[in-house]
Amino acid sequence: MLAARCDEVLSCDVAAAAAQAAARRTEDLTHIRVEQRDIPGRWPDGRFDLNVFSEILYYLGNQDLEQALKHAVSALEPECTLLAVHWRHPVADYPRSGDDVHQVLAGCPELARLVRHDEPDFLAEVYIRTEGTPVSVAEAMGLV
Repeated sequence: MLAARCDEVLSCDVAAAAAQAAARRTEDLTHIRVEQRDIPGRWPDGRFDLNVFSEILYYLGNQDLEQALKHAVSALEPECTLLAVHWRHPVADYPRSGDDVHQVLAGCPELARLVRHDEPDFLAEVYIRTEGTPVSVAEAMGLV
């Protein structure tokens, strides 16, 4: 779905089968790149105007989560967006809960929460990388 909204998309998954399936689904879209990659261990080079963490950060222990967020923030252009969405119910195999992930995100001084969507099953939040007061997406894009 991001393919229609973005000039370039890099999609990463640690699971080979998931990365291969995504690559097959997007093989006709030349602006989409799919890689099997361990985050945070093999963080991609470059700068980004959007980082999406969907159902991934609760797999990371304390040190890996800290490293992933450090990479994500430093690779994010100023006033650009980080979107995080996570399942809220406990899963025995996950080192942390979705709520815990979002508490850690809320404590990142370089990120300002712009939107929070809270449901019993999942939590979705939009953050802006900022050095000061957060601005809306429209303000960051110069639309208002």
